[in-house]
Amino acid sequence: MKTNPRLKMKLITLFLLILMVGVFTQCVPTNTNQINGNSSSNSYTPPPFGNENLDEGQTINVTQVSEGIKSHEQILNSMSALTGVSIMNSSVKTVYDQVATSLPTDNDLKVFLPPHQLAITKLAAEFCKVLVETSTVTINRRIPLRAIIWPTINFNSTPAVSLSMSNRDIIIENVMEVFWGGIISVDEKSMAEIELHQLIEDLLEGENLTQASTTRNVIKGVCTAVLSSAHVTLF
Repeated sequence: MKTNPRLKMKLITLFLLILMVGVFTQCVPTNTNQINGNSSSNSYTPPPFGNENLDEGQTINVTQVSEGIKSHEQILNSMSALTGVSIMNSSVKTVYDQVATSLPTDNDLKVFLPPHQLAITKLAAEFCKVLVETSTVTINRRIPLRAIIWPTINFNSTPAVSLSMSNRDIIIENVMEVFWGGIISVDEKSMAEIELHQLIEDLLEGENLTQASTTRNVIKGVCTAVLSSAHVTLF
């Protein structure tokens, strides 16, 4: 089956955005909204004495890093805590089972590879899909989960209405506050806002702007980029 070129381009754009957002923070403080699975602070053992002449790459190799990137279970629990979507959700469980072996197995940031980020992105996309597409409520809450994050956004309206410039600001601001609240600087936030606005433009290009499904798809894209970023997956 041929890959839709437009879909392929959008996936590439989304992945590049995630990588760009991911490098905004070199040292990410702990977000109190996240489930870290470990309450200790970041730890690191400096290189042993006698290595003063090592270059940067060699120094990194001899440095013992015990924390940095969250493990597969910690990533799963963090995404669940931030979105409110249960880890027992059937589609989330299915995707997690598919990508679990491609997610980080421990907290060593030195072994983090591009396939890890792809797996994280796929899992984040599923959490965001469930979050945005679920309009029902449970006994434990009075409004859908998506309305907790975006209380003023109409998910069943066309992009012309729901994705106006003012609403785009709200969509981006709200999801960044919930997922990244308190852990980014003003400059980082400004850079991320620019990239997320561009992502919205890219996701809208060539799409049917008379369908509410387009609105939801765009919001899912923004959600995925923010949820799969380093601000969520790093300690």
